[in-house]
Amino acid sequence: MPLLGFTLWLLSIYSNVNRRGSPPTIRGCLLSDRSTIKDYIDELKGLYYEHRRMDDAPRLLQLPDVLLRDDSKAKGDQSSDLVKNHAFHTVKLIEGGVDGTTGASHVLSGGITVDGGFFYLWRLHDLALCGTIALASASCFDVCATALAIGTLDGTVKVWDLAAWVSKSSSSPPPSNPRLLIIPPTTTLALRSHLTLTPFLRTRSSGQAHKISLVKVDLSDGSFLQAAATTDKGDVHVWDATKSEIILSLAPDRLMLFRNTLVCGTSAGLVRIFDLRNGKLTHRISGHPDAIQKTDTKGRVLWTAGHDGSVRWWGGKNAKVCPKSALCRGGIGALEMDETAVVAGYADGGMQAWDVRTQQPLCTFASSVGVSSLQFDKRKLVSVSKNGVACVWRWYAMYPHGVFPRQHTYTCVCFDEKHLVLGTTGGVAVVYTMEGGPAKKPTSVYDY
Repeated sequence: MPLLGFTLWLLSIYSNVNRRGSPPTIRGCLLSDRSTIKDYIDELKGLYYEHRRMDDAPRLLQLPDVLLRDDSKAKGDQSSDLVKNHAFHTVKLIEGGVDGTTGASHVLSGGITVDGGFFYLWRLHDLALCGTIALASASCFDVCATALAIGTLDGTVKVWDLAAWVSKSSSSPPPSNPRLLIIPPTTTLALRSHLTLTPFLRTRSSGQAHKISLVKVDLSDGSFLQAAATTDKGDVHVWDATKSEIILSLAPDRLMLFRNTLVCGTSAGLVRIFDLRNGKLTHRISGHPDAIQKTDTKGRVLWTAGHDGSVRWWGGKNAKVCPKSALCRGGIGALEMDETAVVAGYADGGMQAWDVRTQQPLCTFASSVGVSSLQFDKRKLVSVSKNGVACVWRWYAMYPHGVFPRQHTYTCVCFDEKHLVLGTTGGVAVVYTMEGGPAKKPTSVYDY
């Protein structure tokens, strides 16, 4: 097909026009002042290839029967159906860096039930199970691009450096039975980790131990892991997970780690920002009428979402309430951000996107059911609703561009340029191969 005819065909598909007078195909070209016509055509081609890839039959991740039997025994008298329901409750792409490749090479799945946490690490190229993680005392967890952190009932945080484990295991001979390979934790972080005490000496009574109620893990500058956790008492503790050293101890309730910055939101609507390099409080801000549910930042600005359903932008001492459509109802179910846009999914229906630079609404998405998980890039948005329906959205289009097959009940989504993974409650994860579009050099982004 000639290039001009191909372009006109794509323009006929995305023929709606937004207020800027350009076809609403992709957000990247519409927001970038340095994009060219060639970039625009390349992105049109990319949309076309992505659409074809999502029409292909996906591959499936599925637990082997022997592992289902073993996990069922580990969980006592619960059936294997409960094991399957939680095996892919959460999915997250892991950057392994195997053979010098960039991007995700593995995917981590699993979740926490009343009997503990069970997680599974899979290779993406052949969908093979690499190893499992089981922790009976797990109470909460968090996953970043390279690591898993699990908070426990006894007040400790266990960290798995998955990228380091993948790199090490790729250079060693494969085990005889990889299905039963247990991945050991890289480090254990305690609230009082200053001295190595004799194991039989009890440093505190069992009644004084505080359960970890929320944990966050993230990569700081370079390759150093930082972990933060809050207890049911309300205290917050921050560790250098690479050295197993405690950095900071303080006291609120919602956490977010970004490089060397700790953001804490409280049930009283207050926000505290700490610099982890020196442990000092850098910002003390208020503006939410009630509890803060979500926080996100990518540098100099901070976005917070409250229990009342409002999203606020902090570029200084005072907060700016971001306007939203009447289609967005309820509290915040999901909040995601990149360098150019912020998208909030609402618990009772609707999604709203804002421009990071101007804090003005970009577009509204009419979802009749509450949103529990979402992710986006410059070409698309993928959302998972509370009733387990996964949809693909195009920028500046109010209604879904497509719906994933309904034979599964979806729980969460994660994707990058090469893979799209959807977790389900049926004991499988759906994997779509997204690569195959035209090659394009990476575009520079604005420094906010």
